Amino acid sequence: MALIGPPSCGKTSAAQNVVAQQDPPFEELIVVHVDGDYSVEWDNCEPTEITDEMPDYKKLDGSVKRLIVFEDFHVKNLPTSDKKLLDRLFGYASTHKNTSVVICQQDPSAIPPVVRRMSNVFVLWRGTDVKVLEEYGQRMGLERGKLTKYFKDHIDKDDRHSAIWIDLTSGTHAPVRKNCFEKLER
Repeated sequence: MALIGPPSCGKTSAAQNVVAQQDPPFEELIVVHVDGDYSVEWDNCEPTEITDEMPDYKKLDGSVKRLIVFEDFHVKNLPTSDKKLLDRLFGYASTHKNTSVVICQQDPSAIPPVVRRMSNVFVLWRGTDVKVLEEYGQRMGLERGKLTKYFKDHIDKDDRHSAIWIDLTSGTHAPVRKNCFEKLER
């Protein structure tokens, strides 16, 4: 899952709602945060661990249902070894280690290709650059102009907290939603 939007739009709140609504609940919650020692925004979710280091997929116990959240983690500047671990978390642990992975990012161009390819849910907030969002929509497989149309038709231009949810999961009952619950397409 990729949550992409400008600062203070609701990315963390959306990720926390995923944690709160999960049934059965996650047994482990690992938050990877650039400033984990000083951040308190995840305390209400009682994370198993808050770290500023990339988790090693080889050390994950596949019998435990877990969520790993990358909170504003700057993936563009990661060392090659961490980029490989991120690749394996999205490409292997998410399918073989009972692990869901969420990345919260301000800049759509900073999302690595493996994250884009392996994510099936994208939550997008209106950013300052509609062209960048539209390009990202095309990378997800949307027709040119489709994402811009969703924003124009369903979200007021001054609304910084509403988001378009694109669910690429096979057989989903609502592939396009506003704020998770309002179905825009069936």
